[in-house]
Amino acid sequence: MSQTRRLAAILAADVAGYSHLIGADETGTLQAFKLIRAQLFEPMVARHNGRLVKTTGDGFLVEFRSVVDALRCAVEVQASMIQRNAEISSDRRIEFRIGINVGDIVVEDGDIFGDGVNVAARLEGLAEPGGICVSSRVQEDAAGKLDLSFVDIGEQELKNIARPVRVYREGLNETGYFEARNVAIEYRYVEGHQERLADLAVDLVRHQASVIAAVAGSPAAFAAKAASPTIPIVFNVGTDPVQYGLVASLNRPGGNLTGVTTFTAELGAKRLQLLNELVPTAAVIAALVNPTNPYTGAETKSLQDGARSLGLELHILPATTASEIDAAFAALVELRAGALVVGADPFLTARKDQIVALAARHAVPAVYNYREEAAAGGLVSYGVDLREEYRQIGVLTGKILNGAKPADLPVQQAVKIELVLNLKTAKALGLTIPQTLLGRADEVIE
Repeated sequence: MSQTRRLAAILAADVAGYSHLIGADETGTLQAFKLIRAQLFEPMVARHNGRLVKTTGDGFLVEFRSVVDALRCAVEVQASMIQRNAEISSDRRIEFRIGINVGDIVVEDGDIFGDGVNVAARLEGLAEPGGICVSSRVQEDAAGKLDLSFVDIGEQELKNIARPVRVYREGLNETGYFEARNVAIEYRYVEGHQERLADLAVDLVRHQASVIAAVAGSPAAFAAKAASPTIPIVFNVGTDPVQYGLVASLNRPGGNLTGVTTFTAELGAKRLQLLNELVPTAAVIAALVNPTNPYTGAETKSLQDGARSLGLELHILPATTASEIDAAFAALVELRAGALVVGADPFLTARKDQIVALAARHAVPAVYNYREEAAAGGLVSYGVDLREEYRQIGVLTGKILNGAKPADLPVQQAVKIELVLNLKTAKALGLTIPQTLLGRADEVIE
């Protein structure tokens, strides 16, 4: 047996509440975990130059050559899990806790040992479900290299580690609130049925929620607003909340609502332009939209304006259910559309796996809204950083719990727009991405 020593970044991850999940539904949990490993975790580890050392029943141990790669992988995993869990009830959600450390390790026949590994495993145990804990050395190495914030939770005594370790949490809980410790969170899920929003909002009012975080776009915001004129509400919407009557102004919202706006509906024309650069021969374009979304009209207008300026023929295909998505792709084939724009809508985002699979089956180049969709196999995405959007929602919610009034908290505007390209998908479609576009990309998935 050969032994070597080297410096490495170590990521340890496990599933929070795994025993409870197995006890409630062993077969379903094992199948879900297997899918997550194959479709999400392993591809992300490979994309960030990691080596999956071993699985531990409900978790993973991964070695990276750099702290930056380890953190990027961890953030991408947690952001993708937020998306994946969006329509899964709380008793069935798989949520990872992740710890990251950097230090000397011993490598023997492919396995790894030593304090570098042990500290990462202990940090994992300090992380909140869906959260990330890192050692001080990881935090120092990442400073100035990644757009992440960390919360110092002080020196921690870790089991079987000789000296205390200073620990930082990636800024998910930066206002001081931690689920199951000093705040209780009641989850409600539409599970693909948007018509349930009104009843779910009323149910939260009945349970006397201190704050309602309506994070399923404008339909959820309107449902919460209709349910209560007094309970503070934090929303995320893809268009101007003033125009749609959610707030009086962006700087002084008034009333009981504030939140985050991405103005993503207005990005329709830009997404169409990106498709035109990628597939200049496509003269007929289809757009998949959810007609029940209040800001679909604004997005459709942006797409129509863009199509006119580019001299393209645009067809709007509505879909509000999974079967209607299938029907929309059948219509797309009939129309001989050369490319597809996927609308900015929570329901369509939740159905990304279905849409990406259909686009691949029909060899249709498509542009999406979030990097998670490009990471799932979409050709290109152009839109806001979803994780940053959720972080802003959490910060606003925490400020309200600390005594601030929604009327006095300005609506935040997501300003970080990401362009993500998937070279593997481009190759499968027989497309060559122009160098000018590659140069503008924030991330290129290979």
